[in-house]
Amino acid sequence: MLNLLKKDVLTPFVVHLCLFVLIVTGILPRAVVPFWTAGLLLWAALVPPARSVPFFVAAIPLFIAIPVTVNFDNLNMWRPLALVIFLRWFLSTQSIASVRAAWTRWRLAPLAFPIFSLLAVIAFFAFLSVFRTADMAAAMRRIIFFVNAGLVPAVLFFITRHDAQMRRTVAAAVGLSAILVTTVAFIQLASTYVMDVYTFMYVWGEGIQLRQFGTLWSHIAVWLGNTWLAYYGPQLSLRIFSLFPDSHSFPVYTILALAGVFAFTLRPITDRIQQGRVGLMGLLRTRATLGVIWIPLALLAVILSGTRGIWAAATGLPVVILLLLWWMRPGRTGTGTDRRPLWRYLSIWVLCFYLLFTIAWPIFVSPQFLLASGDRNLLGNRIRSIVDFGETSNNQRLDIWSATLDSIAEHPFLGVGIGNFPVVLDQHVILAKAGSTAHNIWLHVAAEIGVVGLAAFIFLWWIFFTSTWQVFIENRDAVLGTFAGWLLLAIPWIAAYLLTDAALFDGRTLLLFGTLLALIRATERENHA
Repeated sequence: MLNLLKKDVLTPFVVHLCLFVLIVTGILPRAVVPFWTAGLLLWAALVPPARSVPFFVAAIPLFIAIPVTVNFDNLNMWRPLALVIFLRWFLSTQSIASVRAAWTRWRLAPLAFPIFSLLAVIAFFAFLSVFRTADMAAAMRRIIFFVNAGLVPAVLFFITRHDAQMRRTVAAAVGLSAILVTTVAFIQLASTYVMDVYTFMYVWGEGIQLRQFGTLWSHIAVWLGNTWLAYYGPQLSLRIFSLFPDSHSFPVYTILALAGVFAFTLRPITDRIQQGRVGLMGLLRTRATLGVIWIPLALLAVILSGTRGIWAAATGLPVVILLLLWWMRPGRTGTGTDRRPLWRYLSIWVLCFYLLFTIAWPIFVSPQFLLASGDRNLLGNRIRSIVDFGETSNNQRLDIWSATLDSIAEHPFLGVGIGNFPVVLDQHVILAKAGSTAHNIWLHVAAEIGVVGLAAFIFLWWIFFTSTWQVFIENRDAVLGTFAGWLLLAIPWIAAYLLTDAALFDGRTLLLFGTLLALIRATERENHA
């Protein structure tokens, strides 16, 4: 994996990682961040996107807030960096010609470019919704945020659509970010055995997370509420959140980013498949690379996030597996029959996820935070609470969904305005920063920008899935084929989970989602060029 990230990408990444560690641990003051950001901006302005884009993708979990002023210290460094990378690419003669050609082709045949067309529909209704919002400034900030998040994926699409080697490099960067957040996840878990809960909240909430995301988020996490702990009577258990603000966005990011780890650690498996027909048992006896250990570790960390929606959404994966196996059955042409061995092998990892609950259980019930004993029923109680509609969290979700549906019925075409969801719950709009959402991304989108915007958003996911399918069955590149194969499991898994949360709209998960979408579409378009 690392051999694809050339020295001119790895060197700035390692420097960036070292500075990140020194700052979030308090060894260096936050006052260093503006100078660090300025250096990154200068570097991105001077180097070609082929260097800055893979760096950006690998560093997504490592971007932190810039302390601009005492009262404004939550502007994340990825935002100006994304703008500089985009301008560095866009202002080149070649890119201007490419954009003009793409624009002309889209105007002549918009249906031939479904992603751009769907994004245009979503943007149109989001912009219209601004004029009916309670807080127009919040709506405009939200639009700017989404545009900002789409800049690097746009560059990625154009620079990789005719460059398979560049696509593999970006896939390696995705995998590196997955390994990074998994490593921090277990460091975080280990910290619960050497400090009490008050020290933990001080270190992570008022220390590390303050330096990552600014004082406003630190105040919200420490004093208003977070998702970091599971409570059952006297038992406290960590819900891993790694480098993310909550334990919901972490598993979403990890599941999607695992595509990069699968792509490179399963090379001996995919090489054997390409050599000829081989049974599942033969593949299971074939050793993957040593890096494959990160896959079960990452899946275990996903379980240890304690996110019940992720657990529940995984129960539908066998249906996806069987449906695609049936679709790829022998005798059908053009349906990826030759991909059946790889698909069956990848499906084994879903079983691994289920089996890892047996390892997660003793970790959940272990005496964390220096408490004397653990509740041995904690994990079982949390699993049972998924279908307990009287449980506080579930009951609140039902109330929120009911209020959201009422709002959609009242404002079906433009919603209450993008970035203004708290209005649905009669809350102040600023509470959007504290996680005031519909706890269902599909309802959330409909409530903010209307049902037409929701339809476009749903279709966007469908195009993502079908494009991934085409890459999986048609692309002969072993790395990108495996990358797409895992995404065929991850996309429906995350889509189902988002019935209970809106974690995709966290900056890091949104950047990764855009990266994967651009990478898959670039690969598919080259296949059909």
